[in-house]
Amino acid sequence: MCSQPPKDVDDRWILNEIKESLPLIDPGTHALTFTGGETLSDWEDFIGVLKQCRDLLPATSLQVLTNGRAFANSQIVDAWKDIGHPKLTAAIPVYAAVDHLHDYVVQAKGAFDETVLGILKLKDRGQLVVIRVVLHADLVCTPLRRTLLGGFGRGARTDTNQNRRGEQNTLMIHLRSPGDGDD
Repeated sequence: MCSQPPKDVDDRWILNEIKESLPLIDPGTHALTFTGGETLSDWEDFIGVLKQCRDLLPATSLQVLTNGRAFANSQIVDAWKDIGHPKLTAAIPVYAAVDHLHDYVVQAKGAFDETVLGILKLKDRGQLVVIRVVLHADLVCTPLRRTLLGGFGRGARTDTNQNRRGEQNTLMIHLRSPGDGDD
């Protein structure tokens, strides 16, 4: 899950390719996930793709990764609900528990409020939602490490992994029970 500012590129052709490809997918496919860019940028065409999935792949679980902000618009939520696919799920990341931190991560003021409103509107209409909790190094991992090490003292240690740019991307917390070895 990566939040990026939108690019000024017309990539609607991708939706046409997806529409042309859907009939080639085995109807017995267990699950299909859509990700992007923001999947709901061209929401009307994307809703059409999901309706085509409903018709061609009625038993397939559909997961759509989205920032969820578009669902603050009732017209979009109603169109989503009207798809009527029983296994359609919106997977929406939340980067922090407070607005200004979430907004900082996604670089969009007001994004947290729109995301939460979108989630509430989806749930109000009985839709499936997965909230993806992102452990962002600066916002979660460092405070979490301090809290856990403080609470578990010498019985805990942490390791971090870094990506190629030297950014922390994994926090591993090792808890030892009394009598455990040092490995």
